[in-house]
Amino acid sequence: MHTVVMLCAAGTSTHLFAEKIQAAIDEEGYGARVSAWSVAQAKENRTGAELLLLTPQVRFELELIRALYPETRVEVIDFNAFAHMDAGAVIEQIKGVFSD
Repeated sequence: MHTVVMLCAAGTSTHLFAEKIQAAIDEEGYGARVSAWSVAQAKENRTGAELLLLTPQVRFELELIRALYPETRVEVIDFNAFAHMDAGAVIEQIKGVFSD
């Protein structure tokens, strides 16, 4: 089971989007767990995730998060996928990371 954490500023929308992505993943039977944390939480606590996905509004934190999590893959969610809450696009991003 792959673990993915979406990192945002602190917004509720990312939590709702993570739930939407998780529902789609569960429906198709893909083995991943997706949750949402704030960047502040990720700075204070280890996520334990294999993949960290930053929302576009916190992409400026990319290098800092990579430095804090050198053993973890860190990427930014595509702006359009996030803006349109396109769960399918984010799932494809997740699958692409784990197929490498």
